[in-house]
Amino acid sequence: MILETLFTHGSDYIEWYEASGNAGTALRRVAPGRLQIALSRAPRDLQLVHKATATALWRKRPPELSGLVVGRAGEADLLPPAQTAYALEGEISDPSGAYLPRRFSLACGAIIGHRIGLYRSPLGSRYGRAGGLFGRIRLAGKAAAWSLVVARVTPPLGAVLEFTAQADASGEFILPLDRLPAIGVDALVKTYPATLRILASPLAVPEQPFDPDDLAAHQVAVGEDAAHAVQFSPELSFAVTPGSVSRITSPGQTLLLLKPN
Repeated sequence: MILETLFTHGSDYIEWYEASGNAGTALRRVAPGRLQIALSRAPRDLQLVHKATATALWRKRPPELSGLVVGRAGEADLLPPAQTAYALEGEISDPSGAYLPRRFSLACGAIIGHRIGLYRSPLGSRYGRAGGLFGRIRLAGKAAAWSLVVARVTPPLGAVLEFTAQADASGEFILPLDRLPAIGVDALVKTYPATLRILASPLAVPEQPFDPDDLAAHQVAVGEDAAHAVQFSPELSFAVTPGSVSRITSPGQTLLLLKPN
């Protein structure tokens, strides 16, 4: 016989996942226990409860979130009560240095799940047999800190592959091209066509982690015209040699040069 039932309703929850690398791979979750989470805006009664691959957001208010009922709890008792919407903001860092720090901002209170992507640092990135890319990004005369690099590679067979990396505070990035198909021994063409686009922000500074969700597409320098004026485009076209590691630069430059759209 059940004499009484104690119940507690949670609020939202957060799944942490790796956003860098091949976009076509299965979701790669990151254990929140390895992260340091510093909240800058949150309800006073909020508590973070870390699970293996997610973080539950627990609140003490309203009082209906928890209680005690006599006997067995009915369906009505198990229905979560309506919650007031609240903002959750903060900063995430990885003490091991494998993932870059970032800020985040969420609208919570709807009892739903949220996903926050983490990007590997150059220190935490490793090239595999497929090779990869590396480079340095500059915007308005300074390092394009925390910018995102998105490469799309088109093999002769199969779908277009998309790879993402984030630059560090110095605007430097490493982008392994994991799962990029090797070129056949008898293939006449030894490279694959590819494009590169970059998301950045003039507000991002090296001293302060930035929210990648606030980055916007920028123009990339793609060469010079007859008058030697630098020309910009939303994408930079280049060729990828599977199995090799290549530095990517704007033509005529020693790095990737950006300007706002």
